[in-house]
Amino acid sequence: MSVTTGGLKTAQSIQKEMGGDIFTLEKYCPGTDYRPIRTGLKEFMGGIFGTYRELILVMSCGIAVRSIAPYLDSKLTDPAVVVLDERGNFCISLLSGHLGGANQLAEKVASITGGIAVITTASDNLGLESVDMIAKKYHFVMEDMEQVKRVTSCLVNGKKVVLVNDSPIHLDLSLERRDLEQVAAEQPDAVIYVGNKEELGWDQGDIFVAKLRVPNLVLGIGCRKGMDGEKLRSSVRAFFHQHNLALCAVKAIATVDVKKDEPAILGLAEQLAVPLCIVDRGEILPIEKRFACSDFVKKTIGVGCVCEPAAFIVSGQGKLRVPKTALEGITLCIYEERGNEIYNMG
Repeated sequence: MSVTTGGLKTAQSIQKEMGGDIFTLEKYCPGTDYRPIRTGLKEFMGGIFGTYRELILVMSCGIAVRSIAPYLDSKLTDPAVVVLDERGNFCISLLSGHLGGANQLAEKVASITGGIAVITTASDNLGLESVDMIAKKYHFVMEDMEQVKRVTSCLVNGKKVVLVNDSPIHLDLSLERRDLEQVAAEQPDAVIYVGNKEELGWDQGDIFVAKLRVPNLVLGIGCRKGMDGEKLRSSVRAFFHQHNLALCAVKAIATVDVKKDEPAILGLAEQLAVPLCIVDRGEILPIEKRFACSDFVKKTIGVGCVCEPAAFIVSGQGKLRVPKTALEGITLCIYEERGNEIYNMG
């Protein structure tokens, strides 16, 4: 986006290398493919701020700040915003430097214009990986942003921050490693915990803890026809709490084809914002003898078990974390996926 003729030349050079749409004042649009700005800049920004994941603003920093200010929401959702002068001498990462990717975007734009990328995030300037960048790098889920901010503050202020890797993933990080028992004994200032345990086994009152969840759990479900949605949701919450696992680590729900339209299961998948993976009974039949089966279920749907074989298949023949549990018309189990892909999305 540019509001001057000089800025348009810079915008064109960026578009040539990166693609995208150019927005400018309506008077500069005739005979071009530019998209017109027909209102005040602040009002216009409201219409596109949530539409684009990256905004490159060729204008003064003050104008840019005033135009986006009313629409800022969260570092988790705001787009990356880079501001540069019309000659492209200074490319400033203004908003969402880490999660949104504005720091990288500023460097890319600067490489096109021949300018300097201006990065002001403390962790980058100190050569440290912030908690949110670790999460982004490894596709982890950040559970508590307030704790994430406090742990990052400890990092940039030189306090003792240790890493507890309670996951099967190799982490290429320079942080000191500890296990949960060592943390309880040493009491560092802050901990970055990578794993899916809900409670960590020690009092967290005096230690800041950023919990990074690994979304690698497949929840297998079977249920009675017409199951109440709230009953299923509360049963799943209690099930995860009982086994000390974080519900936000669920990557997919697995069930059998006859349950593909079950409202309670569909509602749970929607609430957790994860895919519902449907497994055909023909895939379960050859392996059902590996699992505990029910004669009643076999007679009713043609296979003797649902949740365990479905989750086993969807997880890529993964590791059983919690075996089948029956809960008043509901069966649940948890598998940890093998590999990086979830089978049969949708």
